[in-house]
Amino acid sequence: MKRTYNVFVDNGLFVLAYYLEKDIEDITEEDIENNIEVMCKKIVKFTKCEKYSNLKSMVFPNSPLTQKSGDLGEKVKGFLNFKGNDICVRCGEKKANIFNDINKTYVPNIVSLTMYNYANNLQGVNICPHCLALTVFSILNCRVAQDVILYNSTDDEFMYSYTEEIQDENNRDMYINARKEKSNGISKREALENIWKFKEHKVYSGFLEQISFNNIGVGMPTYEALTIDNKNIDILNKINVNGLEKEFFNPKYSLFRQMLNGTIQYRYLEKIIKWDNENSQIECSKELLEFLNMEVSRLKKSTIELLDRIADGIVELNKAQESYKKLKNLQEGISAFEDFLIDILSSYKELNGETLFNSNELIMLTNRMEYKRIKNLLIVKLIERF
Repeated sequence: MKRTYNVFVDNGLFVLAYYLEKDIEDITEEDIENNIEVMCKKIVKFTKCEKYSNLKSMVFPNSPLTQKSGDLGEKVKGFLNFKGNDICVRCGEKKANIFNDINKTYVPNIVSLTMYNYANNLQGVNICPHCLALTVFSILNCRVAQDVILYNSTDDEFMYSYTEEIQDENNRDMYINARKEKSNGISKREALENIWKFKEHKVYSGFLEQISFNNIGVGMPTYEALTIDNKNIDILNKINVNGLEKEFFNPKYSLFRQMLNGTIQYRYLEKIIKWDNENSQIECSKELLEFLNMEVSRLKKSTIELLDRIADGIVELNKAQESYKKLKNLQEGISAFEDFLIDILSSYKELNGETLFNSNELIMLTNRMEYKRIKNLLIVKLIERF
C-alpha cells in the first residue's frame, strides 16, 4: 500500500506492517479489513494500561474506547459497508462515501472537501474505510507530552525503526501494567529532541514532522506541527557523525530550539558566547564552533576563510583586544564597519607592504544583507585568538 504522508494514516500503516511482519508496500486492503478486529483488541488492551489511559479521550473521544457500551472492532468493521465513489480526503482515491457516522471522533484534524461537510459543521467526513481503519490503528504509536504526540517522516527506515521502538515499549508496559508517569510536563520541543536522539547515530534522510494534538470531545481541538526540514536533518546527521550531539542539545545553548524556530543561522553565535565588553568567552568546544560556522552559518566558506585571514592580520598588528572592543561597541552600522576594515587594511599594508584583502573582498564583507553576521563572526574569530 502506498503512503499518504498523512501522519495518522501513515502511522497506522507502519503499526499494521509491524504486527503483520510485512513491508508497507506489501500491505493490501484485504490485510486492513481482515485485521481490524485483532488490531482493535490490541488498542483496547493498550489503552487499559494506566500509563496510556489518557489517550482514549485525547485521541478518540466519544468512541467505544471511552463509552461503556459498544465494541471498537465492530464499529470500525461497520464502516467497511460504506465504500463509495467520493474522493477520500486522506489517500485521494475514489472509494469514500459521505455519511454522518464518521466525524472527528475517529478522524482528528480532518479538513472537509465537500459542501456536505461544511453544511453540517464537520459532523461527517468523506474518508475511505481503509484510511479510517489505519487512522484508528495510529493510536498505538501515540505518546503524551502535554498534548498527544505523533511523528512522521518521509524516510521509511525511520518510521520502521520508530514504530518498532514504540511497539516494544507498549508491550513491555502492558506486561507490567505500567503506571502513569508523575508528570507529563515535557515540552513539545523536548519531545522532538528526544525522538531525534532515539536515532542512535543512524543516518536518515527526508524531513521529520511532530504533530501535537488533543482531539477533545467538547470544545475546540488543538493541533500543531513542528518540522525539521531536509537541510536541518542533514545538519543533525553530521552532528551525530561528529559526536557533537550531546553538546548541541545542551539546553544551555538552545541551539535545537533555534533550529526549530528557523533562526539558528542568525543567532547561534549569541547562544554559545558569553558576551562581555572586556573579555567575552566562547562557552562551547572549538569543534562545535567550527562545525556551526561551516554548516549552520549561511556565509560562504570563502568568506569564513577570509575572516580567519583578517583575524590573523589583526593579531599580527597587535590589535586584537582593541579591535574586539571597537567591533563589540560598533553602533553606526555598515559604513562604520567598512571604515574599520579599511583602517586594518591600511595598517597591515604599512607594516608588511602587502594587502590583507582586495577591493572585491571588501565589497563581499560589507554586503548589506550579511554584514552583521560577518561582523559578529569576526568578533568570534578574535575571541578565539585571545
